[in-house]
Amino acid sequence: MALDDKYLVPNSCLTAAGGALEFDRALQVVMQDMLAVVVDAECKVDIYISENHESNIQVQNHLEKFRMMDILIDDVNQIKLCDMKTIKTFYNQSASVYSDEESSHVQRNIVTLIQTAASRKVSDIHININAANTVIQFRKFKRLHHYKEDLRNNGYDLLQTMYNFMTDVADPMFKSTEPQDAVINNPAFLTKSLNGVRVNIVPTTEGWKACLRLLYQTTRGDVNSLEQLGYNQRLLNDIRKVTAKSSGILVISGPTNSGKSTTLKVLLEEVAKKNGCQEDGTGCEINIMTVEDPSEYKILGAVQLAVTGGETDEERNLQYHSYLKSLLRQDPDVLMIGEIRDIISAKAAIKNAMSGHLCFTTIHTNDAFTIIDRLIEIGVDPANVLNSGIVSGLLAQRLVPLLCTHCSITLESAISEYNPARLERLRDIFDNDLSGIRIRNPGGCLHCEGLGISGVTVVAEMIPTDKKFMKLRQQGKMDEAYLYWRKELHGQTLMEHGLEKIKAGSCDPKDVEAELEELFIENLQQLEAIA
Repeated sequence: MALDDKYLVPNSCLTAAGGALEFDRALQVVMQDMLAVVVDAECKVDIYISENHESNIQVQNHLEKFRMMDILIDDVNQIKLCDMKTIKTFYNQSASVYSDEESSHVQRNIVTLIQTAASRKVSDIHININAANTVIQFRKFKRLHHYKEDLRNNGYDLLQTMYNFMTDVADPMFKSTEPQDAVINNPAFLTKSLNGVRVNIVPTTEGWKACLRLLYQTTRGDVNSLEQLGYNQRLLNDIRKVTAKSSGILVISGPTNSGKSTTLKVLLEEVAKKNGCQEDGTGCEINIMTVEDPSEYKILGAVQLAVTGGETDEERNLQYHSYLKSLLRQDPDVLMIGEIRDIISAKAAIKNAMSGHLCFTTIHTNDAFTIIDRLIEIGVDPANVLNSGIVSGLLAQRLVPLLCTHCSITLESAISEYNPARLERLRDIFDNDLSGIRIRNPGGCLHCEGLGISGVTVVAEMIPTDKKFMKLRQQGKMDEAYLYWRKELHGQTLMEHGLEKIKAGSCDPKDVEAELEELFIENLQQLEAIA
């Protein structure tokens, strides 16, 4: 059975995805190091074999198959021994001959997937291509929910098409054996509600895993105030005490998906509006500038600098650092450094605060109290970190699901089926008064699409630093500093804020514990010690 001439596309790889001799996706991961059937510029078929795999049983089996198909006719002239790198090159270049018709069909499927996710206000799309099939999940309100399943090969085609034809990268070539990052920015592939889609793809033991972060034009639910985010009055007073200053750094900490970017946007827009900024972004009487990698939201009244180039982390960091160096030359009043990720970005934040600017930034720590330790660990001079005139606010936050107000049920109505250990903790904490506490309805309702939750809310803690607090930290008196914050500065812990929302019936105790983990018990013990 000879190969039809229509498949003999010059400079193509027949065994790559989309080729006439395409391997099964799982087999391709193995074979793309060993063997490639290639059409040269004159439409002559050559078979390239890795020198290290000439005797491999799978290679030999395929050679026999190609002989039976009359593809391999002349072993001497058609078989070319080469190194593994050459084999990989043929597969990496194969996307250039990927069928336009097939690509367009897959692109339409990807656009539909993105549109569906955006219409449901999904934060992330997870695509897991395993040994058996492709599983697609949506993350909404911090939880993953099943969307659909598809064939394994269709999942591979989706990733390859998305990376090769829909993303903005300098080298749009899907490499199935390497982790890759990209962004979809073309409006033709997006909905009006999206700025873009951030794409991360990694190979797994069974296939590939992709995470698509949807970057919305506006914050979730058009949230535009700290109150709507879920901050209570005590936290608002402490935060606004810091943001009213003309200089200093407010550092926001929390894990991925804890709402830090949303809080930054709301904080900066609040500052802008207090300084004359109108709803159309004009009229701001101060210069607000940001450096972000990536930029997730449009911030009213701010000039936003976003890292857009760079194929590697090193290249992106170089551009990020370059923007940071330029900030002071732009005559800013208020600055936002998207993330303190290393000593260079940490020093940039410190330098700007010392130069008389109000600065906002984020960092990864478990709570507000350990932000100082993390900054010192990165390499910032402790004398600067422990100066309340420089580091003026330490804010930590999490996002916890909000119960659906239409279908949530009282804890007391389901007490016989409730987790005994958690029930005992709640009885201890609330002195046996379980009134007001509500839990998720397992079946949900039409209002919440069967989820039992209707959104997310912030649980936070805030330390407005002062000289005494910083002096105690400098002297290594950690317990005294903690007690000073709790008693004299009237500090509220993450757990306390969470308990407040449990008692108000806003959040399920299970969700609060799941988000705060060990902090739930640890902070309870600290509260008892203070009492």
